[in-house]
Amino acid sequence: MSMIDFGYDIEYTETVLRKKSGEVEVLYSNWYLNREITDAELHILIDSMLFSKYIPFGQNIELVKKLKGLSSKYFRSKRKIPEGRLENQHKQLLLTTEVLNEAIAKGNKVTFQFIKYGVDTKHHVVLGKDGAPRIYKVSPYEIVVTNGRYYLICAHDKGDSLYNYRLDYMWAIERVEDEKICPLNEILGYEYGLDLSKYMEEHIYM
Repeated sequence: MSMIDFGYDIEYTETVLRKKSGEVEVLYSNWYLNREITDAELHILIDSMLFSKYIPFGQNIELVKKLKGLSSKYFRSKRKIPEGRLENQHKQLLLTTEVLNEAIAKGNKVTFQFIKYGVDTKHHVVLGKDGAPRIYKVSPYEIVVTNGRYYLICAHDKGDSLYNYRLDYMWAIERVEDEKICPLNEILGYEYGLDLSKYMEEHIYM
């Protein structure tokens, strides 16, 4: 009852019993918590986590565990964790997303390194002319999902156009707290802002 007083959505059955003495006693039973998410919705979310192409293996398993924590003890997901998936080489995807969201919200630039795959099927950091890892500095505007991948829509310092970068190829990302983004309306062709729907239609292959 104290939890109900604190705002928990708890339901119960109230039964009134009358004793032989005429005294009335109230019994409370069948307590349960009304949850905001249904089992069917949980199954959908768990499936999307397990078979996602853009959430790294390992991180999706942790997310599934958290999702199951939203259910009752009677919930049973019939999905088995897929075996044999390639392990993630970029385990900081969630961190990258978090840094970008914060940068976009606060209007700051970000710096990152970018990776590419070589003929050895391994990933390698893109190098600059000096042979050191190239540092990209961009003004982030939007994060979008297309073809099962996360992409950042951004502009370089020269602000001549918009560019797209895959989030799972970004490495060592940092928010530049003392540098504000280049205003979008200063970029040629985007003087009136970014029409995201139109942009996605024009950039099917990001």
